Amino acid sequence: MIFSKARQTTGLSGRPNRVASMVGGMLFLTLLSPLRAQEFTDPGPPVVHHVAEDAASPEAVAFDRLTFHSAPKPLSKDAVTADWPRFLGPNDDATSPETHLMDHIPESGLKPVWEISSGAGYTSAIIAEGRLVSFDRFDDRETIDCLDPATGKRFWTYGYPVHYSDRY
Repeated sequence: MIFSKARQTTGLSGRPNRVASMVGGMLFLTLLSPLRAQEFTDPGPPVVHHVAEDAASPEAVAFDRLTFHSAPKPLSKDAVTADWPRFLGPNDDATSPETHLMDHIPESGLKPVWEISSGAGYTSAIIAEGRLVSFDRFDDRETIDCLDPATGKRFWTYGYPVHYSDRY
């Protein structure tokens, strides 16, 4: 028979000798160490470009996927706004601490200020420090866009090719 019951090492008390078992296990792992996977080296690590402190911010410009409808209405003087810096918002619970934005939503619904056509994606846009960042995929290219939240105009974009099939 190929498989046999392993013989346990026992001490004077007749119980399994744990020290001998641990030493045997460490010896076994030491013999396997040459079989470990090689360390991964990223073939395309990101390149960091340092920007001077006094450099001007890029000008936001309209782009082909943007449809502008109308300027946003001014906020109430009592309005309290907040960033939405990650997927579930500032409190990680999909609620906003913003107040005094509107008394009620009209029955006809809210009027859009602007919209962009977007590809597939599984995250929400984030808003932080006066910028809106969105991430999506068109065909075989993932794209990150940095937009002006009030106008939808783009400050910058970055895209890269991807080659995978989405299972969803």
